[in-house]
Amino acid sequence: TIDGAVTIFRDITTNQKLERAKDDFLAVAAHELRSPLAAVRGYTDLLVRREQRRGEEDSSELRGLNILAQQVTHMLRMVDNILDVSRIDAGQVSLQVQPVNLVALAEQVIEQQRPSAGDRWIELEAPGPDLQIVCDSLRIRQVLTNLVGNAIRYSAPGTHIGVRLATHTAAVIAANHPFYSIPGSMDAQSVQVLVAVRDQGSGISDDQLSRLFRRYARGRERRAEGLGLGLY
Repeated sequence: TIDGAVTIFRDITTNQKLERAKDDFLAVAAHELRSPLAAVRGYTDLLVRREQRRGEEDSSELRGLNILAQQVTHMLRMVDNILDVSRIDAGQVSLQVQPVNLVALAEQVIEQQRPSAGDRWIELEAPGPDLQIVCDSLRIRQVLTNLVGNAIRYSAPGTHIGVRLATHTAAVIAANHPFYSIPGSMDAQSVQVLVAVRDQGSGISDDQLSRLFRRYARGRERRAEGLGLGLY
């Protein structure tokens, strides 16, 4: 028999207020940082072009400016990710859907990432030069940039990074990828596009996979910078 019971309640109001205050601060800080960072990148690009016109492609000044441009671009991307999180939480994100050649978009992302890849070899595998999909190109570009950027950061120099675009039925994708579930309104035999980025880094453990789409979620490997917002 049960003689009694103890019920414990915990007031989480304070924690929620602190979490909201932190989110508001990050959103305001990111908004204030974006304009000066964009100005720095604009002037850096101008200096890079001026140095290139001088014809000294391998000068130490040009190498330094290219490094500066890469770092400013990285900081801008982090700021944009924070602003996107604020918009998502506020329900203010709208998708601009239109036909897009996914192969051309992936090629652009890879070319933009090559300067930071160093001697890592990035290869694109696609079924052909033209793969038309209907999507928000800005968001797909953002996801691809984050995936390829993560692969570069967590891969050792001299290793291979593969970006593969493939078409399969929704049923085949669901059978081989446990984190994908077919939406109720979708025909299981409808053709979908699978985008895969493969590198030779340390990988993601099963317990970390469950946290992959949470904001500010980071893996145990801390040697690379970032806020863990790439797939939120």
